[in-house]
Amino acid sequence: MSGRHSSPFRGRGLNFEELRHYQLGDDIRNLDWKVTMRTGKPHVRTYTEEKDRNFILCIDQRSGMYFSSVDTMKSVVAAEVGALAAWRIIKDNDRVGFIINHSDHIEYIKPQRSQNHLLHGLKRCVTQINPLAYTVKTVTA
Repeated sequence: MSGRHSSPFRGRGLNFEELRHYQLGDDIRNLDWKVTMRTGKPHVRTYTEEKDRNFILCIDQRSGMYFSSVDTMKSVVAAEVGALAAWRIIKDNDRVGFIINHSDHIEYIKPQRSQNHLLHGLKRCVTQINPLAYTVKTVTA
């Protein structure tokens, strides 16, 4: 997989990272022969690999989330925080998916990199929210 984020693994990848002296244990396939011949000491080229990131947002929408001590139910706050995180992930050009934990089942939506997919996932999250969660705001306003 390729992508915009640096992988924690060093090795043969897409982007040149550094040219350094050979150390015991380095792969000899990475020797830079031109620099080695010019300096008289072995040098190694290292590369970093970029990876795509897949994010899975877990949003709890069980009945225990339909509680509020002030004016907004926890289920609504969970959906809002999930939406903010998802939009940020899409803005960074990564894939976002959802695991929505309902009272009677768990829904999995696989990660994709489109706004339409994101809106579909958020709609699935919001449609399961108890209608009472929104009436608390209107009554107290």
